[in-house]
Amino acid sequence: MRFMAKQVYQFLAGRSQPVILFLGLVGIVLIGTLDYLTGNDFEVDVFYVLPLFFITWFASRRAAVASTVLITLVWMFIGKATGKISPSVTVDIWNAFMEFAFLLIITVLGFIVKHQILRLEELSREDFLTGAANRRSFYQVAEMEMNRSQRFGSPFSVVYLDVDNFKAVNDTLGHSAGDLLLCEVAGAMHQHIRKIDTIARLGGDEFALLFPETDAGGARHMVEKTKEILIELVARHGWPITFSMGVVTFTQPPGSVEEMLCFADKVMYSVKRQGKNSIAFESWPEAKLKF
Repeated sequence: MRFMAKQVYQFLAGRSQPVILFLGLVGIVLIGTLDYLTGNDFEVDVFYVLPLFFITWFASRRAAVASTVLITLVWMFIGKATGKISPSVTVDIWNAFMEFAFLLIITVLGFIVKHQILRLEELSREDFLTGAANRRSFYQVAEMEMNRSQRFGSPFSVVYLDVDNFKAVNDTLGHSAGDLLLCEVAGAMHQHIRKIDTIARLGGDEFALLFPETDAGGARHMVEKTKEILIELVARHGWPITFSMGVVTFTQPPGSVEEMLCFADKVMYSVKRQGKNSIAFESWPEAKLKF
């Protein structure tokens, strides 16, 4: 049931605004028809909230406010037709205003709830310190890229980056300086990568970068440029750090994201063992047996 609801939500979220407005209008007409047929016997005014909330969630604010006006007019017309509304003009105006105010409050509350939920979803995908993607988000994006690679046969590249001597920064300059360092490193890399790329903080001083549809040559170019930017950043701040980076180009997707990251991590640690502050390049599955 939960899966079905998610599928329906994703389907509606992918529709254009005219489609959403048409579906909302159909809902208003259906509820208006029900309101007319029930007459004075049953109160169905509360059901107008359903298409209004639907439009509020999936369409623009302007469309939602326009819908409050439309529903108010429908409510007034049906009220007159069924005798629900008082013959007094003053009372009519007051009741219409109160109906509109009620619907407008629902619209505003809907937008507030929507904003908060979307913000919470965004925070659940971000690293709280650097603003980069977190491990959970990286796994989701990487899994989608692996599926795409499996389907279309396109290569992709992954970078596992470790900040060398990061502990020394925390010990000598303090944890606030260490936090600033991580934020600056993430920010510098984020400014350089493409929109389709992903940078994630996996934990501590370790980062991962995902380059979709990128072969070995493209990965080498991008990583070497990233290294130059990071060296300039370090020189500007005078931090006693370097960077060890393991770069793996996958011409075939591995069995899982965990396997992908473990292999890239091993490539990075091969740099650590050889003195740090360098980049190692490998390809999967060609170099699989080396590690």
